[in-house]
Amino acid sequence: MTTPQLVLSTEVKYGRLQLTGNKEPRRYGQCNGYIATFFECRCDCGKIKWIRGSNIKRIGTRSCGCYRAELAKLVHKYRMKQ
Repeated sequence: MTTPQLVLSTEVKYGRLQLTGNKEPRRYGQCNGYIATFFECRCDCGKIKWIRGSNIKRIGTRSCGCYRAELAKLVHKYRMKQ
């Protein structure tokens, strides 16, 4: 049984991520029992990360982690004012 090919465009931005065009199958999971296609992505902040294609497709990953850090700073700043 073959897995269907995941099609993602390098011309479309997915949140803060832009695909560079490089992709490769990798093993992942607790015992490396699963294989998925990972895509090389460049974030708006400049970092390059390899992200599983299904996470990009289903809107699971939208940045390299920089957005989460920015939100944490904003929440901390807001809480300190109260």
